[in-house]
Amino acid sequence: MILHNPRLLTAAAWLGGGQLALSLIPPADADQVPYQGLVALQEGSLADNLEGYMLNSEQLPSRLFLVSTPTSVTGLLLQRLPDDDLASEINLDHADEAWHSIVTLANTVSDEELLNLPAETLLRRLFAEYPCRLYPPRSLSYRCTCSRSKSDRTLRVLDANEIEALLAELGEITVDCEFCGTRYRYDAIDIGTLLNSDPPAPTPDVLH
Repeated sequence: MILHNPRLLTAAAWLGGGQLALSLIPPADADQVPYQGLVALQEGSLADNLEGYMLNSEQLPSRLFLVSTPTSVTGLLLQRLPDDDLASEINLDHADEAWHSIVTLANTVSDEELLNLPAETLLRRLFAEYPCRLYPPRSLSYRCTCSRSKSDRTLRVLDANEIEALLAELGEITVDCEFCGTRYRYDAIDIGTLLNSDPPAPTPDVLH
C-alpha cells in the first residue's frame, strides 16, 4: 500500500475530481442576488484553480499565493483591473508590461514571508518600485447564512402528503446546507410542529 502526502497532491486528486464552488453573497441591503459559480477542478493546486476561475469566468487575470499552518491560512491575491480603471494609475501602453513586472516580483515571495511578515512590510518589500496604497484592515469571521428557519421554509415548499410519506419511508428527514455542510434533522415531532404552525415572516440575513 502506498500512502500519499496530501500536501503533494493536486486539488483534483485530493478531492476526487469534484467541483469548485464559489458563492458570492451580497449584503442584505444591496440590490443584488446571491450567485454561485461551479467549475470542474483541474490539475494543479487550489490557487491554480481559483486563478483559472477568475480568468475564465470573471475575465480578471489573477495571481494567488496560499500558505497554511495547522491553525491559519495566509494568502496574497493580485488582480489586474480593467484597463479603464488602470488609466488613472499608469500609461495604458505599458499596462501589459507593468502587470508582467508585478507578477514577476510577486513570484519571489516565500512561504515564510507570507506567514510572518506584516502586510505593509510584505508589500513594500515585494513592490518597492511601485506606489502601494494601504487601506485600513477589516476583521473577518466565518459565518454561514443557513438557519433552522430557512430549512423549515425549504420543507414547506413540499406538499404535506409528500413530507409525511418521506418521513414514513426514512424515519427522519434531513436538510443539508450545501455551503457549510450543516445538517438539520426532523423527526416525527418536528414535522408535526412544522405542518401545524404558521410560517414565520422571513427576516433579512446579517452577514459578517
